[in-house]
Amino acid sequence: MQLVSFASITGGLLSTSAGGVIRVNSNQSAFLTDLTNAGTFIGNDNTITHIAGTITNNGTMTFNSVGNLSDLRFDADTTLAGSGTVFLTSATSRIYGIDNTVRLTIASGQTISGLGQIGVNQGLITNQGLIDANISGQSLTMSQGSATNSFLNQSTILPSQRSVRVLTPAGRGVPPRPHWNDLTWHRVRLRRTVPTDRLRSRADSRGGWQAGGSRSGSRGETPDATSGAAP
Repeated sequence: MQLVSFASITGGLLSTSAGGVIRVNSNQSAFLTDLTNAGTFIGNDNTITHIAGTITNNGTMTFNSVGNLSDLRFDADTTLAGSGTVFLTSATSRIYGIDNTVRLTIASGQTISGLGQIGVNQGLITNQGLIDANISGQSLTMSQGSATNSFLNQSTILPSQRSVRVLTPAGRGVPPRPHWNDLTWHRVRLRRTVPTDRLRSRADSRGGWQAGGSRSGSRGETPDATSGAAP
């Protein structure tokens, strides 16, 4: 099924079988509100998929940029629930909000994976699921807006293959260390709520990194800091 000409779907179930795909065609936009995806959903190159309400993703949602932008944009307070995966394929695959007053909650059970950009200095995000930078040699960049608590992490950020880069929000004079770090090790555990202006890291006993506290554990590395607004 192809979504074109600002197609809008509210409620119900998106489902595919036998290799079928629900696709936002290139150069198009689509609007999804309060629905369940149980199939294979793809946003092509140069598309915007707008979401609002509760999107229960029990399948896969892939944002397939091949040079132009492929965006997942939350236009209101939105919960991304379910047991599925949102996959970003490129540095120009992005998740962000319409402005800095709306919040996306990534609920428990939901996974954001791949490479690309989360936040783009626009929108509020609460992570209760899993954010996984799982593409070898690539980074998943989180660059949040200037609002207080623009990123709240209540679960796990896991660079299983490469790195999660956390950039200072545009317009905020946040010191580069230890508040914002380039997290490059194979396991990152940020377990508690972390306001954006208090993000700190320490090594845990398994070689991962937790929010808060001073460095401890068996590993001797310190993550490299990154500073300045996201490009």
